[in-house]
Amino acid sequence: MKTIGEIAILAVLLSLNCAKNSATGPGGGHTAWPTVSVGTTLSYSHHIQAELLSKDSLRLGYDSIAVVLRDSATGKVLTAAQVQWFPLMSMGMSQESAPVDNYGNEASADSLFRNGIVFTMPSDSMMSNGGWLLRLRIDDSRYAATGSFNDSVDFTVRVEDVSPSPIVWWKGQDSLSRVGALLAPESPRDGTDTLELFIAREASALSWVADSSWTATVVPTMPAMMMGTPDTFTLAAAGHAHYKGKVNFSMTGAWQLTFAFKQLTGGFVAADSSQYIDVTVK
Repeated sequence: MKTIGEIAILAVLLSLNCAKNSATGPGGGHTAWPTVSVGTTLSYSHHIQAELLSKDSLRLGYDSIAVVLRDSATGKVLTAAQVQWFPLMSMGMSQESAPVDNYGNEASADSLFRNGIVFTMPSDSMMSNGGWLLRLRIDDSRYAATGSFNDSVDFTVRVEDVSPSPIVWWKGQDSLSRVGALLAPESPRDGTDTLELFIAREASALSWVADSSWTATVVPTMPAMMMGTPDTFTLAAAGHAHYKGKVNFSMTGAWQLTFAFKQLTGGFVAADSSQYIDVTVK
């Protein structure tokens, strides 16, 4: 039988282990991490076997995603490499990209290379021509100097549609598109809940960048009940283009979150400030 002292030490060790293996995104709020295997493939050089993981089937909006790399000859898990993520959608004669959250290029404590990707359209969209390709560029330090990204893998992934859409679109004063993707709440509940958005700017057809230049407010309403809440809620910058704040749902049912976006510098208000996301509160 363990003594009280031994039990206390064990509790501390367990706590430290949980802290080491827990992971959050740059904004600190998204913790639903990948558990489902999407597929396995070999890299271009055949030196690496890559397995793609997600928390569920990939869907329109923000997806937590990860890859585990193994030596294709020995099966040993590789953690010394670095990974860059490039989602691509074929659009006939051209390609489009999607926002990447950029958690970093290195492996986390559990040997997974993690990231968040905002898929902006489903695979079956009328604009798509072959669906999504997820390309990973890999710097395998066993074969080349760090930073060269000398290898790559391609995954063809299916992205399911979600209705209502969990993303909103608007344009800045520079006429460039922005997208805001809902991260939380994943399961909205009656009462006060935490709301989190990730915002990115489309720099070109093949390039998105995280956008921390906005402030956002949200008004929750229930259109079917012709009612809402008396307050406007503010989403504050939480780092790395994540925005967080509290929102109050006074009852269960179908709610509409109406957003307004204002740039921090210059005070430009998005021309279409009536963007909204529908959520169901249980």
